[in-house]
Amino acid sequence: MPKSDTLEKIRTDTKEVFKPEEPAKYDVIFLNDDITPMEFVIRILKQIFNKTQEEAVQIIDLAINNLKVWFESVPEYDGNASSEITGGAQNYYCHNQQQNPHTPRVMKSLGLNEADVEKFCTDMLFPKLA
Repeated sequence: MPKSDTLEKIRTDTKEVFKPEEPAKYDVIFLNDDITPMEFVIRILKQIFNKTQEEAVQIIDLAINNLKVWFESVPEYDGNASSEITGGAQNYYCHNQQQNPHTPRVMKSLGLNEADVEKFCTDMLFPKLA
C-alpha cells in the first residue's frame, strides 16, 4: 500500500475542551463589631478580594464614614421628631450611599443596563425624600 493511501485512511477526531466559566459574583457584607480589628478586615480585603492597601483602607473609611453619618444625622426616633429633621437625615444618608460605587459596579458587572442601574440606585434603592 503506497504511503499516500495510508495517510488518506487516517482519520482525526476532535474533541471539545470544556472551559470553566468564571463563578458568579457575590455581595459580601462585613458586619461591624467590637471584637474584629480593622487590620483583620484589611487583610481579608487584600488576601481574598485582591485589593491594594489603599483600596482596602478606602473601603474601611467609606464604611466608617457612612456609619458616622447615620448616627450623627438620624436622631433616635421616638415618634416626636419633626418630618423635616427625619427627611433631611434620610436625604443626607441616601446622598452618601449614592456616592458609593460598589453597588452599581456589581450590578453592571452582571450585565445590567447602565441607565437602568443608575435609575435603580438613585430612585429605588436609596431614594431621597421630596
